[in-house]
Amino acid sequence: MIESDNKELIVDLNSVAETERLCQILGSVLEPGSFLALCGDLGAGKTTFTRAMTVALGCRKLATSPTFSLFQKYDGGRLPVFHADLYRLGSEDELWELGWDEVLEEYADGLVIVEWADKFEESWPSDVLRMSFSYGVDEEQRRVEMTAFGERATSTLLALEKGWTA
Repeated sequence: MIESDNKELIVDLNSVAETERLCQILGSVLEPGSFLALCGDLGAGKTTFTRAMTVALGCRKLATSPTFSLFQKYDGGRLPVFHADLYRLGSEDELWELGWDEVLEEYADGLVIVEWADKFEESWPSDVLRMSFSYGVDEEQRRVEMTAFGERATSTLLALEKGWTA
């Protein structure tokens, strides 16, 4: 799915505070209808990122891992957030049976954050910011490789890059 002409940005995060800063910047530039596809190994920082994003957006409830409930909703912030964790799903059919099309429609004016999104890339909308989390040089550092697919995601990534390097 990754093509060479897509906008890419790599950020090394050395602390939770830097993750929170990334989310503050990203949260300020996200547009309604944004889709963040979070990928990476267990413990690589996907849920920590999601929690920091709900804080940055001003949601009333702090994000937790939805591994057992699969889906969580967070309201009250600048954008409503729909958070999904696809780790336990075994097939794309299960995702659609759970109402994935309704989720995408309901959150057209909000933000969708999906952990383990790479399990079902075929179910992504066409405009996506893929965020691949990995371990850095030590236990605290995380690397986030971001690739934009579509106009909205590209615009978001350009604005994030400008804010991050400022």
